[in-house]
Amino acid sequence: MTHKQQDSPYFATQIPLLVHDHWFDFILQPAIKKIYGRGSKEYVNHSSQEYKARAAGRTETHLVDRIKLQELQDQIHTIIREDEDEDLSIFGSFFFIMDIRGIKLTNKDRDHLGNDPFEVLADVIPALDFDYMSKPENGECVIDLGISASPEADEPMIGLWNLIQVDASFAKAATNTPRLFNAATNTPRLFNVGTLADYGAVSEEYPIDRASVIQMRYRMAYNLIFEIVRGNIQFPENSDAYAANGTFHARINQIINLYRDAKQSSYGVRDELRASIQTVKALLPIAKEKV
Repeated sequence: MTHKQQDSPYFATQIPLLVHDHWFDFILQPAIKKIYGRGSKEYVNHSSQEYKARAAGRTETHLVDRIKLQELQDQIHTIIREDEDEDLSIFGSFFFIMDIRGIKLTNKDRDHLGNDPFEVLADVIPALDFDYMSKPENGECVIDLGISASPEADEPMIGLWNLIQVDASFAKAATNTPRLFNAATNTPRLFNVGTLADYGAVSEEYPIDRASVIQMRYRMAYNLIFEIVRGNIQFPENSDAYAANGTFHARINQIINLYRDAKQSSYGVRDELRASIQTVKALLPIAKEKV
């Protein structure tokens, strides 16, 4: 129910909390209670207040199978249609935003399944109906198209993007100009590897007017050595480093061990483009020729 603007740290839409609670209490919660029967109702919250108390500020995630998801949508439509007292018609045009993450390994090393990534994905995740998802009238499907260059050598090697070449590529693609920080959101856009001036990673968005035409939203070129310290790795605080205390040594040793173990593997580079499914399908044949 919120949308943050691209060029501003402020939200473009900020729906009042009262409306959030109205949706939860009078539509979503009753619909969830109706689709689950005996033996399942014990796990369902009764109100937004109960949900907040149980969640304690965290986001709760629950697995919903395709049958229950369809039943949930049907119940929501029924509740809105049959309402007489709560003015629920304001929610009549609701829609879902579905987010699938971390599925890189589902379609890597699957050459035996086919040469088309969409065919491979459909084979390993049969629940996805790409024909339906490709039709704009059914909603907007945005996909990250990633191309990796991984070294194959007798000895482990590390690949790094040359920022001079990458900047030129981003400029030709007419993205926003890569810079150290996005002043509006105070987020980094250009990442150097250590103290190397000309090697690192770049991430940038496409200008809104251009993105709406070419259906490309975002591009990032990064180095896969990032995977070594990706996650909840805790780096030492300045105060601990100054005192050279046990916390400092423990965290430094953890990082040293991570890099020592990583010497056994090679790390390449990756270029990712976030675009509509129609654009990705059009780009794939060209990308194969280039690569």
